[in-house]
This record gives sequence, structure tokens and C-alpha cells, in this order.
Amino acid sequence: MRSSLVKISAVLAFVALTAYAPAVAPDAVAAASGPQLQSIGPLSFGPNGVLYAADPLGATLYALDLGSQATGGAPGTANVTGLDQKLAAMLGTDAKDIAITDLAVDQRTHNSFVSVMRGQGPNAKPALFRVDGAGAVTEIKTE
Repeated sequence: MRSSLVKISAVLAFVALTAYAPAVAPDAVAAASGPQLQSIGPLSFGPNGVLYAADPLGATLYALDLGSQATGGAPGTANVTGLDQKLAAMLGTDAKDIAITDLAVDQRTHNSFVSVMRGQGPNAKPALFRVDGAGAVTEIKTE
């Protein structure tokens, strides 16, 4: 129940931030040299493929320019059976030790981007992945 309330609060905060944001989008931070995310939660795509990622623990909203990491895969998003297990394996852990926090679709490529927290509590680490039309799952570097 508490987990659901935290998720709902994070989503509402994200909606409030984007609803009252200035008409001009902030400069995007290049993901490859980008922010030090403390956590990653709600995702949303803005103009020109900029990915907005909420960092609930850091109380920050990042505008990420994913550059070449946003493209290069097959257009679309394919079904990936056992996505949680695949993501966990890529992070070197078990599916029970990750939490998928959101998913957003890039309107240009139709690839899906999945935000994940690895671990529990204060030691949890954020991760971001792309799923393309061939079902390839790629980790997006944000540091």
C-alpha cells in the first residue's frame, strides 16, 4: 500500500512539474556525460526526442538528450518475455531485486524506454533501458 502511494505521489509530482513547466523546454543534458541520478521514476518524451526523467530521491527533473543511444535499433517495440528477468540479468542480479518504475515510448522511433531501480532502500541504483522493434534490450548510459 505504501509503495503504491509513493508511486502515485511521484507520478502526480511529475505531472505537476510538466503541467506548469515553462513553454520553452530546458536545455537537455547529454545522457552520456549527464547527471548523477540518485533514483529514476516517471519518464516522458518531449520535443525533439528529449527524455524527461524524474529523480524522486534527488527531487529533480532531468531533460536527457540521449543522442545516438536513442536510435540505432529496429523501429518499434517488440514483446520481450520475462523482461524483468532479462533486465535483472543485465544488471547482475535477480528479478526480485529490481523494480521497474516506468515506461515511455519515443514517438520518433517507437522504441520503449524503461526506468529501473536495482536493489532496495538507500543502496538502490537507477538504470535506464531501451527496447527496440527486434526485442533487443540495451542499457542507456546516463553517467
